[in-house]
Amino acid sequence: MKNKQALIVADLTSFLENSDSCRWSGLTGEVFEALKQELVDVDESGEVAARLVMMLSKNFGGAQLYFPRATALKIHIRNNAIWRDFNGKNITQLVREYGLSQPAVYRIIQQKRKEHQTTQEEG
Repeated sequence: MKNKQALIVADLTSFLENSDSCRWSGLTGEVFEALKQELVDVDESGEVAARLVMMLSKNFGGAQLYFPRATALKIHIRNNAIWRDFNGKNITQLVREYGLSQPAVYRIIQQKRKEHQTTQEEG
């Protein structure tokens, strides 16, 4: 469970640091970075909650914020994980691991390949 959580955090971090394609990725990334900075040296949950409320108020007070629904964020994280795990020969494994149909996995890989190529062309 802890290893899977670490992968989710890694996927989310990677997505937020490398994705400009979503209307909400920028703000979500800013909030994520601000939260990471606030939690660097915190041990107590009460202190965590207080610091987070203060930090959010300081950094985002007065702004209209849009956070994606958890479902949309989970889909982006899952799709990035599929792209990361894809080795060119493991479609069947990915279908089983992520509980998707073969055409769905192929569509995700095709989409991620296009995004990757666009990023390389721009950079």
